[in-house]
Amino acid sequence: MTELAYITLENEMDLTLAYKKSIQVAELIKLTVATQTVFATAVSEVSREIMDKAFEGACTIGFTQVKDRYALSAKLHFRIDEDFPKHNEGFDYARKLVPLMEASFSEQEGFVLLQMAIPTSSKMDEQKMVLIKRQIELQGPISAYEELKLRNAALSSTNQEQELELIHAKYLSEQKSEFLSIASHELNTPITILRALSQISLRLVDPNEIKLYGHLQKVEKQAGKLVTLTQQLLDVSKIEHGQFTYNKEWVPFKDFMLSVIESFKLLAPAHKILYELGADCEMQIDKNRIEQALANIVGNAIKYSEKGTTISIRTAVQDDVVRITVADEGIGMSNETLAKIFEKFYRSDMAHSQYKGLGIGLFVASKIISDHFGSINVKSEEGMGSSFAIDFPKLILR
Repeated sequence: MTELAYITLENEMDLTLAYKKSIQVAELIKLTVATQTVFATAVSEVSREIMDKAFEGACTIGFTQVKDRYALSAKLHFRIDEDFPKHNEGFDYARKLVPLMEASFSEQEGFVLLQMAIPTSSKMDEQKMVLIKRQIELQGPISAYEELKLRNAALSSTNQEQELELIHAKYLSEQKSEFLSIASHELNTPITILRALSQISLRLVDPNEIKLYGHLQKVEKQAGKLVTLTQQLLDVSKIEHGQFTYNKEWVPFKDFMLSVIESFKLLAPAHKILYELGADCEMQIDKNRIEQALANIVGNAIKYSEKGTTISIRTAVQDDVVRITVADEGIGMSNETLAKIFEKFYRSDMAHSQYKGLGIGLFVASKIISDHFGSINVKSEEGMGSSFAIDFPKLILR
């Protein structure tokens, strides 16, 4: 069927619209006024029965080809229940008006086809059908109601597309999360064993066997990287599944920071780690998780700054708020990157092309800090380094 008009049957105005669209199509075919009226009346009668006694009705008006002849047709589709009368006055009246009317029903749906043969004098062919369809499109809506209906339909279609996109995106996200969870758990054990064996082998091998000892050192180093990456993936999986737990305790802040900074010095032998610690206090934190968050931030500072440059760590306590500031002299970030750095798996184009990583560290760090009722503010300028300010509220001062 070549569709020329589609009307959903929802209210009385739709009956008028179905009638007028039937007249419009019949008129373009050059049918007589009487024939136009007869066809439009049949469409209107069936549409009314559908509106009154069925659900979700719709009417499509257009052309169908029957052997070598063409027919003006209306197809009506609707949902029904067991109380729908298969024979009714509206259908019977329409059957008397048009030469061909077919009605069929399943348990839940109904279909009606109305057809009126187009005279051969109209010289209807595919080319003429295309011209008529184009003419209807150029004429546009025949009433303000149809214009409003078309706009609403377009808006509904857009909303449905967006909803489908959201559902698809959610499905992909769930699949990715499930893959990360399974992969990270499956990889964790063999990688941990691999690293343990490499460390044992280093103790057993004579350091004087330079070549073998060097190979084992490289194996241990790469195994360590794999352990870190796997742990990061596990953390993401735990966060997404609500299994990222904490063991909080009251901790002397200054002592905690001193031990953390000493470990950072081992991580960055080629950088200068400068620190300045302010007033002391006690914080209720998960020491391992906060150290992990700080290590992720300092690790980024190490990764994105040249050897020999300085990484500064400062703390200050003021108004029951403790601030930890980590500043570097690295490559800095654009405004676009600043807006996205705490997003899971986000990496800027430059970082992606020049530096290794998964884009997980700052995502996990922000989660840990947020779960400690803290916040992170970042200042950065391309080529001028970055500064991370971490604030924790509600502390008990000594």
